[in-house]
Amino acid sequence: MKISRHFTHASTDAYDLIHFREREAMGDSFDTPLAHPDNWSREAVELLAEDAACSAVPTVKPVEENTVPSWLWRQSVKLQNQTEGSVSVIFDRVVGAAAYTGWKQKLFANEDSARAFYDEARYALAQRFMAIEPKYLSGLGLDWAYGVAPLQQTQQKNAEATTIAITNAMIDTVVSGSRDRATLNAWHKVIGARTKASTLALRFADTTSEWEAPALQTPMAALNLLAFRHNDGTINIDALRQATRLMVLLLDLHGVSSALSIGHVNLAPLLMALGLPYDSEAGRTTAAAISAIITAEAFAVSAELAAQRGAAPDFSATREATIRALRNHRRAAYDEQTDYEKISVIPSPLSLKNCADLALGAAARSGWDRALELAQAHGLRHTQVTSLVPSPTLTLFMESVSDGIAPMRVLTAAQNEATPQRSLHPSVAEALARLGYPAERVMVITHNLCGHASLAHAPTINHVSLRAHSFTKEVLTKIEAYLPQAQSLRYAVTPWIVGVDFCRKVLKIPAAKIEAPDFNLLSHLGFDEKSIQTANAWVYGRDTLDAALVKPEHAKLFATAASLPPEAHIRMAAAVQGFVSGEAGLNLALPVGMAAERVEKLLLDAWRRGVKTANLTFDATLRSETPQTAAPKLRRKTAAFIHAKAPALPKRISRSAASAPRLGKGKTRGVTKAQHH
Repeated sequence: MKISRHFTHASTDAYDLIHFREREAMGDSFDTPLAHPDNWSREAVELLAEDAACSAVPTVKPVEENTVPSWLWRQSVKLQNQTEGSVSVIFDRVVGAAAYTGWKQKLFANEDSARAFYDEARYALAQRFMAIEPKYLSGLGLDWAYGVAPLQQTQQKNAEATTIAITNAMIDTVVSGSRDRATLNAWHKVIGARTKASTLALRFADTTSEWEAPALQTPMAALNLLAFRHNDGTINIDALRQATRLMVLLLDLHGVSSALSIGHVNLAPLLMALGLPYDSEAGRTTAAAISAIITAEAFAVSAELAAQRGAAPDFSATREATIRALRNHRRAAYDEQTDYEKISVIPSPLSLKNCADLALGAAARSGWDRALELAQAHGLRHTQVTSLVPSPTLTLFMESVSDGIAPMRVLTAAQNEATPQRSLHPSVAEALARLGYPAERVMVITHNLCGHASLAHAPTINHVSLRAHSFTKEVLTKIEAYLPQAQSLRYAVTPWIVGVDFCRKVLKIPAAKIEAPDFNLLSHLGFDEKSIQTANAWVYGRDTLDAALVKPEHAKLFATAASLPPEAHIRMAAAVQGFVSGEAGLNLALPVGMAAERVEKLLLDAWRRGVKTANLTFDATLRSETPQTAAPKLRRKTAAFIHAKAPALPKRISRSAASAPRLGKGKTRGVTKAQHH
């Protein structure tokens, strides 16, 4: 297999272009546990150190092998006396062991290709263009690097007991008005979860099985989409393919077989930086094209590996269904409306007319042409390659503001590790520049989102209003000095900051009240909750942008998770589902007490758009869309109410209906392109 270079040069080491910061010793311990690239946060470094670093590294010497390049020689133990002290050492171990395995199995075309893989993968990991869950990295390459027996890496079945299966038959019963008591009770149990804080994992069983997605847990991996852009803002398709290729090779050479779970992070900020609203045709089509390119490239590499290392053990048993799934993926990439094989719910296809970058759509189509051709010729090492189920660990490690298909939670980023002060997320700043906003307006927007870090001219609570309560210049100076370190005004304006003596002698507050755990100085002074929140937003900023600060036609671009309706999440999940071999990672946060018919409508919408799974979290802190008093009345309704309120689901005969499962009166479920959006 030939491996070309995209990120590195043969004449220099992979890390030469990355500035590393040494770990910092403080006393008998290390304040920064690993040497790391400058752009890594302390949290990311500590996460890798805790989960991935080998804590008992022996002093080693190389084991010479005449048939192996010296830079790939294995190691043997002399004496254990040190720990891994740099992220580069961890990545050298992980990638070096994979390269060694590939070399011994004659996978690489030549030494140049082997070295290219070694350099490219190490660079991409150090730059966090791609990442693997740190805990999985802890056991990789120990034998090659240190002569230590590797830890066992196991794959386990998903816990089916925690997932509720929703079948097409159940949907038919709910929609048709059937009085099947057992089915209706099961459906009501799902809908009834909305009455209290809870989390439901739902699987649309027939949709999932028709795409032949294996139910395996594998090490989560992810690509950072913000890393794959040209300077002009377009997607660097070659870099995206290269990172996908490296990840498949790395996981496969470490023994991850049958199923891979490669996802991506920072989709939402990428769309924002490109000027594409999350909830728009162009945004969804771009997301779909990117997912299609990643999945197609992963399958193509898997087929190349199968040609040299053999197909997955279970591929022969599932060959027909797996290749059929690839043909259906390809049909979706070519914007087919109906002609799918044995699919009861038509996926959302990729429409070039809605693609902001035609090169992405073209790359997606050519990628699926190649993937299908190679898979038919050689088989596959993996029947699943991508999954967009969020990984909280990877999100934290890659310092992402959104994982999988999720929209941005906030529009700001941490300014530094010492204070809670924040700055505009780079994608927000780039979007504002792309839209032509002048520096003065950008500054106003920055203050709106990030705050002013001062009470000097704040509304409701400021220096003037505090002086009216006898606050002196000295006390105000103390407050101002502490504001950048506090999380909110509640923790900045306290007796311990302004002075206990000041509170007792000037403000005349009894000592017992001052020492009470729930004492709130601002409330004691007479400021109501609304005034405190208003001043707090002035000092520390807001989670969402004041729509009045941007042109009406641009407000949609800066929408966050809190301001987007759940339908927007469903539409995005549907857009990418046809191009992800596993789950699209649909997670809906809904308020406790949401109306029964509203919850039902969301579930049916997700099902009819072809989404495989959905996680529902009913959160008591979210504001309900309907009055809470309506919920008890809804629970007393009979099954007939549910049937009467269920939305009509469009059905259409598919050209492949002869090969598709018969549902109802011999029709194949599907929606037209217009109905998808």
